[in-house]
Amino acid sequence: MCCTLLPTITEDEEISLYFWQFFEYGSYNGDGNVYIYYLEEDNWRKKRLGESANENAEGWSQTKYDLSQYSENTIQIAFYHNGSYPDLGWYIDEVEILKQKRHIWTGSLENFENGWNGWYADQAIWQIGSPEIEELENAHSGSTCVGTVINGKYPSTSNSSLLSPIINLPEISQTEEIYLRFWQFFKYGSFNGDGNVYIKYWEEDRWKKTRLGESADNNAEGWSQTRFDLSDYSGKKVQIVFYHDGSYADIGWYIDDVEIISPSIPVPPNPEKLSGCINAKNITGRIMLLQSDEYHQTVNLDAKGCYEFERYNKNKPFTLILRVNGDNDHILSE
Repeated sequence: MCCTLLPTITEDEEISLYFWQFFEYGSYNGDGNVYIYYLEEDNWRKKRLGESANENAEGWSQTKYDLSQYSENTIQIAFYHNGSYPDLGWYIDEVEILKQKRHIWTGSLENFENGWNGWYADQAIWQIGSPEIEELENAHSGSTCVGTVINGKYPSTSNSSLLSPIINLPEISQTEEIYLRFWQFFKYGSFNGDGNVYIKYWEEDRWKKTRLGESADNNAEGWSQTRFDLSDYSGKKVQIVFYHDGSYADIGWYIDDVEIISPSIPVPPNPEKLSGCINAKNITGRIMLLQSDEYHQTVNLDAKGCYEFERYNKNKPFTLILRVNGDNDHILSE
């Protein structure tokens, strides 16, 4: 593709590169990367958009790269194949660059019943469909979910990211919390792979990426709900990334009913003090007091592993949940 002048866009628009691909490189036989050349101050400059083809794909899949930051620039797109040993390699079709209205996710429930809906994946592993396997006969809700090769096994030595649309997280006060919540099923076995959750956030005029924690490892018994705290990213523009890393072929990771919850916590009168300490050495993390999906508080453990809450509704059951250094939730008491 040669010498395309990208158009001007507004804040609610984006420019995206789309193409369909199939690839088979095996474990160590090569990979395929996408680059952009852009004209700046009468000189051509080059930047890697990302690795697009690695290991093996299951059929054709569509891939997307955001080109919005190159608006009003003259560009070229380069597909770079790097082969170490003979293999089938990389096939590409239906390449296009589109200016379109930016899909902004509000954080409302996404159950994938209407297709991708602004979500997208790389590396040709994630698919949307209806699970019909022995271990998982239904989506969590409705008829569809997203997974690593629906009703099949992902290839050995494969990795792939599922990315959400952009969401603008609201500003919150010290008495509020934002968290990501979703339902998942996974089967990776003992050493076959795992699934991690990352957050991409816009800061200092560039995208940065942080691992929120491992979410899928070994085998699950049916669907279960998982949550990750996003409070540290309030007021930022973010994307959620589900990253599959498979060493040996297995069923992998299925996800459904993804949402971002940003409750506003009322402050009733006459609070009751609720305090305690974690009986473990050198532990750091956060404790959450959960009395409903709409009402909860989160506090940091102090240097001695102790916490204190102001519990406002004395008659309502509560749950204490411990999160250690960004790890998954651990229920302490109910």
